[in-house]
Amino acid sequence: MAFLLEKRDYSSSAIWIITEKGDIIYWKEINDELPTIKHFSKGSLIYLDKMELVPAQGNGLIKQAKSSKYVLIYNRQTKTFDSYYQYTAGDIRSAKQELEGEESESTDTSVNESSH
Repeated sequence: MAFLLEKRDYSSSAIWIITEKGDIIYWKEINDELPTIKHFSKGSLIYLDKMELVPAQGNGLIKQAKSSKYVLIYNRQTKTFDSYYQYTAGDIRSAKQELEGEESESTDTSVNESSH
């Protein structure tokens, strides 16, 4: 089970994940944010290490705030929860524009070098 608790400052919170027996297996303080969480299932498309959607290997949580979205997935090897940033459409658009800009700069440079 996972839940969020709002702190008394009304602008920060903490996320808790507990087992069926009530053991705390994850706890993290979240300063200056009041995110929401929701569950996702194994096979859902998420971003891990790259800007490429892949099927989730297991169930997890989505932690979403105004300016960011992360997934939390349990790592069986390290027995910890790993957090991965979830790219927005704007992030992907910006990355593509940067890549296109770099490609056109390298093309411009090679054209200039070959004309000398």
